Amino acid sequence: SLTTDELNHLFNYMQLPIEWHNDTNAYGHIKSNRIGQNLWTPESVYDADSITLFNRMTALSETPPDARKTIIDTAIVASKALGVPLFTTKYDALWLLAAHGTASAKLNIIKNSHNITIVSTPTFTTDRGFTGNDIDAALNCNYTPSTGAILYTQNDCSYGVYIRNNIDDIGPVISSQTAGLAGIFLIPRLSNESYWAINGAYYQPNDAMVDSRGMWIVVRTASNVTKVYKNGILLRTGSEVSAALASSVLHLLCRSNAGLDRFSPLEVALAFMGKSMSQTDVTNFQTIWVDGYLNSLGAKV
Repeated sequence: SLTTDELNHLFNYMQLPIEWHNDTNAYGHIKSNRIGQNLWTPESVYDADSITLFNRMTALSETPPDARKTIIDTAIVASKALGVPLFTTKYDALWLLAAHGTASAKLNIIKNSHNITIVSTPTFTTDRGFTGNDIDAALNCNYTPSTGAILYTQNDCSYGVYIRNNIDDIGPVISSQTAGLAGIFLIPRLSNESYWAINGAYYQPNDAMVDSRGMWIVVRTASNVTKVYKNGILLRTGSEVSAALASSVLHLLCRSNAGLDRFSPLEVALAFMGKSMSQTDVTNFQTIWVDGYLNSLGAKV
């Protein structure tokens, strides 16, 4: 028979785990001596919500490589660690348009609804996002604020878009309107001014804007308080009284108002819809999703 040391050497050579249970029963006999059984229960290195997203991507034949999984998971875990339960209480939708494949770029990572549908032929660039053609290309978010919004409400809401190119153009980068109301609307740069609305009747201009690039976040915290941020910095506070949620389907790269027009040539890498944000929330979003996720892909400008 083999000694304990000999058995250890044997199983180490075979690269099999070994477990000894030398505890004894009431009669002094060894209860068990299990050899070659796996001692470890494998634990995933990724968050459960990340795994759900990766499985959705795999179902679209776009399994993300391990390096990409780590980048996505890092952002999701960081959001949760800051007390932002990403998938339950903050956002209706978050689209990571800068992705490893077209199908994955169209996914709402929060839940399997409000996934994007392509309109005409916007250009997709891996790890950069979608670019409009200024003619007929757009992204249909399959999200109608008046009927499909849950966390985005009339007086407690925010939306955001990350833009990668600097263009002066009349086409809004994000839009959902109702006839006669501005609704959701952002033109980042037109004649060197920006124009925006969030559940309002009118557009609100911001003073001189010579660069459309960066992370734009528009927030409403009350019926008469609106704010617009760029790259984490507060640009302007408004007092326009809120109006009912818009009834047109939310689109990126055009105006959506009972039809589509004013198509935009901008390039978008990320977008979201959700509850209102404080300055701290805006800063955290910038840190995690722009300085973290987008920067890791080389998409931050």
